[in-house]
Amino acid sequence: FLQNCLRPCSLAIIISLIVAFVPWLKALFVKTTVYMPSAPDTLPPLNFIMDYTSYIGAASVPLALILLGGCIARLKFDNLAPGFWRSALILVVLRLCVMPILGVLWVNRLVSSGWISKDDITLKLVICMSWGLPSMTTQIYFTAFLTEPDAPDKVQLDCTSFYLLLQYPLLVISLPFVVTYVVENMF
Repeated sequence: FLQNCLRPCSLAIIISLIVAFVPWLKALFVKTTVYMPSAPDTLPPLNFIMDYTSYIGAASVPLALILLGGCIARLKFDNLAPGFWRSALILVVLRLCVMPILGVLWVNRLVSSGWISKDDITLKLVICMSWGLPSMTTQIYFTAFLTEPDAPDKVQLDCTSFYLLLQYPLLVISLPFVVTYVVENMF
C-alpha cells in the first residue's frame, strides 16, 4: 500500500487533495475567499504552476492517442489469453449498448426528481453522451506505466489495446443512436 502511495500518480493525487482541502494552501494557487497577498501580476503567488499544468495537461489527449497507436501497432493476437476476445466483446457490448440505456434512465430520474431542469437541454445531452462513450484512454497510461519495460511479454498492454480497439467500430454505430434518441425523445 505504501509503495503504491509513493508512485507519481498516487502522490500527485494525494498532494492535490491536501492542497484542495486546506483553504490557505488552495489560496496560494487560485483566488478564494481566504486572504492571500497577490503576486505582482495580481494573481495568487503560485498561479504560474496552474498555468504550467494546464499547458502540459492540454497535451494529454494527443499523447494518449500516440500511446494508443503505439500499443495497437505492437499488438500481437497470439499473446492474448484464450477466450479473452469473448470477455472483451462482452465488456464492449455492455459499455456501448447497455450503459447508454442506463444513462437515459438516469437522466429521466434526475429530471423527475428535480435535480435537472426539464429545459436544460445541453446538460441532459452531455450526461447521456458520457454514458455512451467508450472507456477512458487513460487505461493505456496506467497499463503502460505499470508494465515493466524489460518484461519478456507485455500481455497487459496487448489486452488493453485489444479491448480499446474493439470499442471504436461499435462506437460508430452506438453513439449516433444515443444522440438521435436523446435529441428526439428528451427535447
